[in-house]
Amino acid sequence: MKKLMGIGNMSFSKKIKISLIFSFMPIILLGILYFIHSRYIVVESMKSESLKIIKNVQKIYIEKYINDVEKDLNLLYKEIHYSDLYDKEKMRKYMKEWREYLKYNTNVDYIYVGTKGKEIYIFPCWENNDAHYDPTKRPWYIESLKSDKIQWVSYIDYKSKKRLISAVKSIKDSKGHVIGVLGMDTTLDNLSESVSKVDLGEDAYVMIVNKEGNIIAHKDKKQLWKTVENNQWYKVVKKEKQGVFYDKKKKCFVSFSRIDKNGWKIIGVIPDKHLEELLKPVGLYAGIIILVASLLFFIVGNLIIRKLKRENKNICTIIEAIENKDLDIFEIDYYRKDEYGEIYKKLNNAIKMINRIKNDAIYDKLTGVYNRRYFDQALEEMIHKSENFTLMMVDVDDFKKINDTYGHQKGDFVLREIARTILKSIRGKDILARYGGEEFIIIFPELEAKDVYSITNRIREKIENINWKEKEMKITISAGVSTYNGQTKEDLINEADELLYKAKSLGKNKVIFKELL
Repeated sequence: MKKLMGIGNMSFSKKIKISLIFSFMPIILLGILYFIHSRYIVVESMKSESLKIIKNVQKIYIEKYINDVEKDLNLLYKEIHYSDLYDKEKMRKYMKEWREYLKYNTNVDYIYVGTKGKEIYIFPCWENNDAHYDPTKRPWYIESLKSDKIQWVSYIDYKSKKRLISAVKSIKDSKGHVIGVLGMDTTLDNLSESVSKVDLGEDAYVMIVNKEGNIIAHKDKKQLWKTVENNQWYKVVKKEKQGVFYDKKKKCFVSFSRIDKNGWKIIGVIPDKHLEELLKPVGLYAGIIILVASLLFFIVGNLIIRKLKRENKNICTIIEAIENKDLDIFEIDYYRKDEYGEIYKKLNNAIKMINRIKNDAIYDKLTGVYNRRYFDQALEEMIHKSENFTLMMVDVDDFKKINDTYGHQKGDFVLREIARTILKSIRGKDILARYGGEEFIIIFPELEAKDVYSITNRIREKIENINWKEKEMKITISAGVSTYNGQTKEDLINEADELLYKAKSLGKNKVIFKELL
């Protein structure tokens, strides 16, 4: 009772000081919780988006690379009969066909067949002056014996001593005995070039690690073939199929995904400095706001309380939008010159950054049109809804010659111009995507066959008539057009792809339309 009376007799100024102390504590706690919550939401969003990017890289670049090589290897494999391995004249004929194939394929360096009889047929040809050379002892031959399926193996080339990656498949006779191996070689530079195209931000990088824990693709070629087995985080990566975690020691986000076909791991390493730069001002200004709010708490009373409630509600709305990833139309386009101004500015930057990451996941960075991932999703949705549509697959004729003659920058410019020309020629609801390399693919929803045929030929003629700076340069396209009639996604794409290659075989600069065959 005496203590209560003591408080009652306390001076008003002391009561104010005590009230300020007690009123200050919840505000401090609120600021701390706000900062922790903001950091948690931003970190989780960055982790989620970084994994999406890695999965996107896997699908668009690496799996496409693997599938293209395996598709080509299977095509060559079907042409070879096991009895041909005993006929040197037939094998030389195959080598001539391989030469033509390599003119149009930049993924492959060598095509070869090694036989049980220790013969080796390879193009580009190289002389084997080593009497002790035995193809059956080479790593690629041994690896192919493990399965009837295509095997991927990394090894040192016998002649050049380069590190190579091979896709190989065993050739069996009628009794099921292995009598030879068909293989394709590609250098590690090809894969490294693919991952170096991925832009995850400053100091971030993507690498590919094989089953043995060796780096087989990295934008820094000095890192090739180094082992990551000793890295602490690799123990987590090795066990799991995919995931993302934060490495406190190296202060970076590590996202990873496994390719089931060959056990490779695609790993993205993104430094957290962008996150720290974002959160430092937020923490600083949160402290300033707490201090100002505390000093003015009893001066402006309910006004400050209403102000805090209003501003906290705005901030929570923004944080919830980040948490729910509902950012497509949520963007702060105003800045205020009060305590909350810098926070809104930084949160706005955070939203823009996350939106940019999301856009990178659906748009092709070079041409600005949709990427393969978005196309796959759109196509699957249209098939699921059984909508009427037509599919057009486009390939730039002799694109490799353009790169070889005028350089890759000119090649990139050509792709952008072609994408721009196509976009001008199609409707707003049509979907144009870069399918990969110099290939584009278009979905025409709810359009009659005769109209599609007219549009596709108009596109072809426009591209053919583009006036390039290099007057001697002539760019044409070939295309295959297929109408959806209940096929599976794979069958529809393969149908358009086959029509495209038919257009190529008929002299290029043509559109082959299934309905008009």
